[in-house]
Order: sequence, then structure tokens, then C-alpha cells
Amino acid sequence: MAPQPKRFCKQIDLERALGGAAILAQLSDKNGSGNIDAEFVSFVLDAGSMDIASYIQKAVDIGSLQEPYQLSLVFKTADCCAFRAWLRGAYGQGIPQHIQSSYDLAIAWAKDVGDRVATLGTTPKPTLDPPAELVDFDPRGEAISIAGFKKGFR
Repeated sequence: MAPQPKRFCKQIDLERALGGAAILAQLSDKNGSGNIDAEFVSFVLDAGSMDIASYIQKAVDIGSLQEPYQLSLVFKTADCCAFRAWLRGAYGQGIPQHIQSSYDLAIAWAKDVGDRVATLGTTPKPTLDPPAELVDFDPRGEAISIAGFKKGFR
């Protein structure tokens, strides 16, 4: 059995990208029950995540990514999933222009990440220097310094 691919977004993100749960239900419900088909959602989430992963894996170790994922990755993956939902669920009807444009932008971003032109988002960078601290340049108090003024004028 093949391992399940990582899903960079969830059903709620897909619903947001589509414009609501009602649209997802229309695209996925082929038996007329009015419910969202879980198998359809699973396929769409996998397909959209694999779209993004196929481009970013040149620069990003997919295995090292852990939840919670960067929001940029989640939103771009959701846009790919929305495109896949229309592609699979609309049975040849035209894909809305905003869905197509969002998909094109998401793929362009993924290509930029793969080419190291863009990043997944903000990541904390380790600091190389210790925190700054007060240095006493006159520990014996022999010059004009705080230690010298504490001794008083002589």
C-alpha cells in the first residue's frame, strides 16, 4: 500500500477557495443527496497538494514540513484544490475565471519556490550573536566612567 501524500490544506480551506460549502456540495454530489462526497474531497485534496509538491520539492524537503503549515502554502494549495474540484466535478463545464486565475497564480508561486525565488513564508532564523549586554570599559574606576564617578572626584 502506497503511503498517503501530505495534504497541505483541509476541506475548510477548499470550501473557502471555492466560495463556500454549497459549491463543493454541487461539484461533489453526483447522487443528488445534497451532501459533500468525502471520496471526492479526498481526491481533490490529494491532487491539489501533489500539484504544489511537484514544484516546490526542488527546493523544499516535503518530508520535513510539519503542521501547522505556512499560510501561504495552505492558501496556494487550496487554490489548486479548487481548480481540481471544478475540473473533476463540473463534467466539462467551463471553469470560472477567478478559479483558473487563482490556480495559475498558485502554480507560478510554486515554481518560484522551487526555483528559490520565493519562500513558503516567514521562518524564524537562528541568531548568531548573543544578546547585547553592558560592558564596563573601566572596571577599576580610574578614568571617566560610571565606576570612576562612583568613587568621586579626587
